[in-house]
Amino acid sequence: LDIQPAAKFNDWLPEGITLLGGRPKAGKSGFAERASVEISENLPVLHFALECNALMLRARMSGYEANPLQNLTLYHHGALPRLDAGGLDALKREVETHQAELVVLDTFAKIKRAGDVKGYEAEYRAMEDLVNLRSGTGVSILMLHHTTKPSHQEAGDIFDSILGSTALAAVPDNLLIITGRDGAKILHGSGRLIEYFQLPLKWAEPGFAVDEPDAALREKA
Repeated sequence: LDIQPAAKFNDWLPEGITLLGGRPKAGKSGFAERASVEISENLPVLHFALECNALMLRARMSGYEANPLQNLTLYHHGALPRLDAGGLDALKREVETHQAELVVLDTFAKIKRAGDVKGYEAEYRAMEDLVNLRSGTGVSILMLHHTTKPSHQEAGDIFDSILGSTALAAVPDNLLIITGRDGAKILHGSGRLIEYFQLPLKWAEPGFAVDEPDAALREKA
């Protein structure tokens, strides 16, 4: 069986449903914002910054040369209810209205179904909602989420650090994790149709960007 690798929007983001994890203040939001701006130069992107109010979002995006009325549509806190409270239908309408190729959800916790924060069933059903959205519209989804702080004794798979139940790692097509401190950050990636990789990140003012996409740090599984 000839399985083709997943197409990519840029150097690091494959098509499909992708979860981007990292510790609080690791730079996930800035990394995703930069990606949305750059990808929207060629494709329609919906970016839901659900932890920012309108003023904060304007301030965060002011450093980019982008026209939000063209290919990038921005949404702030309160723009999208939880998936089981009308959010899924609203998201589908926006995707169809804008013919979006990519949806960014910052963060997943803001829209997942209500229930136990670490409950497998609630998180699996929320993921299933997004799988159905992709199946029905063809849109790719990048959702941001937190990771747990590993203990000094922890030696397991880095993707095991994703906060919550195993559903969060089992359902998405791709998993991405940002690790490191200050300027020395690394993006780790793995997925069903991509080989495992590591890419160094750099501060790009604003947000983080991939530093030397073909650097020697890129690894195969």
